[in-house]
Amino acid sequence: MAKDTRIIFDKDFYTLQAVLNSNKFELLFAKFKQEMKSKGLPFPSNGFKTVKEYHEWGTKAHAKGIYYEGFIEDAIEEFNVKEESREKFQLGIQWYIYFGRKEAPIQFTSGRLINISNDKQSVKVELMVYPWTVKADAFKGLWNEIEAEQQKLLVYKSEKRNREWETFERDFKIYELFLNLKREDSKSVYRRLVEDPEFKKIIDEFKHGKSIDESMGTIITRCRRNLRELNLI
Repeated sequence: MAKDTRIIFDKDFYTLQAVLNSNKFELLFAKFKQEMKSKGLPFPSNGFKTVKEYHEWGTKAHAKGIYYEGFIEDAIEEFNVKEESREKFQLGIQWYIYFGRKEAPIQFTSGRLINISNDKQSVKVELMVYPWTVKADAFKGLWNEIEAEQQKLLVYKSEKRNREWETFERDFKIYELFLNLKREDSKSVYRRLVEDPEFKKIIDEFKHGKSIDESMGTIITRCRRNLRELNLI
């Protein structure tokens, strides 16, 4: 990953993860790969190793008149991704299906070159400011000026707030199962959820120490808050 990019653990990032981890996307992607294979354009099992390898594959597809990019457009429509996030989702899905990177950033976060002076100390600084710039990157006496510039940048998010959702895969699997059970019958969903054999498989697969039953409501609420706009089922 280039030095001027970073994964921003925001709502858009986890909405993308929900799409890529869903059974629905897995089925769509499997169908697409089978279609490409039938046309003499098989996908590597874990994505292309280099951009050059991908471009060579794409050149063959275009030579055969195959418009493979339509898969991503259809997936974005299928999951009802909001208009302002579609460009970022296109990049994230491309990174995953072509290079096997499920954890890829979904947007390029550029920096800004600024000149800062501190008259009291007769200090002048030229600094490239990124959304994740911290105090250690500059003189302490210039930090207020840096923050003022930083907040003008796209995807501004302080280091304290930019925290990974460490149990996301487990929580999403639970949420996806919850949605399926709720669709069948909205009554007593939580009770049926913890008694479901699939739930027990998830618990065995993801062991995080803390009792899952104590945080079930929190898990569902957090997933619903961040993913409710997606058409997951």
